[in-house]
Amino acid sequence: MDFKLKITSVLVICIIYISLADGAKFLTEKPSFLSSCKTSDPSFTNCLANNFQGLFQQWKKGIPGLKSFGTLDPLHIKKIKFHHNQPPIDLHIHLQEVDINGLGDVKATETSFDPKKLSATIVLVVPNLKLQSDYSIKGKTRHLTLDGNGKLDLNASNMVIHLKVQLKLRESDGLKFGDIEKLNLNIKEVGDLHIHLDNLFNGQKELESSVNDFLNQSWRSFYEAVRPGISAAIEAVVKDRLPKAFAYIPANYFIEDIDSL
Repeated sequence: MDFKLKITSVLVICIIYISLADGAKFLTEKPSFLSSCKTSDPSFTNCLANNFQGLFQQWKKGIPGLKSFGTLDPLHIKKIKFHHNQPPIDLHIHLQEVDINGLGDVKATETSFDPKKLSATIVLVVPNLKLQSDYSIKGKTRHLTLDGNGKLDLNASNMVIHLKVQLKLRESDGLKFGDIEKLNLNIKEVGDLHIHLDNLFNGQKELESSVNDFLNQSWRSFYEAVRPGISAAIEAVVKDRLPKAFAYIPANYFIEDIDSL
């Protein structure tokens, strides 16, 4: 084997290795949990809802062959900042190394789809969402002055999320893909919420306990303070994940008659 042939062989091996490492350009086989929904079917929106639900539930640990997707459950976020200044609450909260668990159990309860605009709205319910992080907090409520840092545990039940996506069709390799052009996520409501802030007053356990009790008794005020920040943080991660999934999964795996739209 001459030198030129050796170099060529090495290049071929490198290309094969890189291709295998990156995975395929698209998902070549439709997974069993996805249904090819027909827009003319009366149950189309229910079918589409089940597909969105399947994405979160079946691929919460990642999509086979798409390493860049990462995970949906748990979500890890480096930091979230909140600033709520609407009397009687003025709070500055900084969360770091945030872990969010529970999106993998999401239920898609309602879906609407506009075939002309290629836009969809999905209502998702998270039965139990758990957030853990390091925190620092400064501010005031009606009765309390808060200043501390430590560990935060937040548990929310029946969190309702509205997810809106705008698609744009793209053809590649003889297939059509519904690329996500726009995505908006908003937490609309929550059934219940429980929070625990550790080390609120530098180890004064009785005071810490009474303040945590007060926050949980009036949790709706605290929830409204943190809701925009949590919404924005989850939206940022979902904006990273879902477009990668839709660019990888042929659109007819979701909608059978996508070619006629």
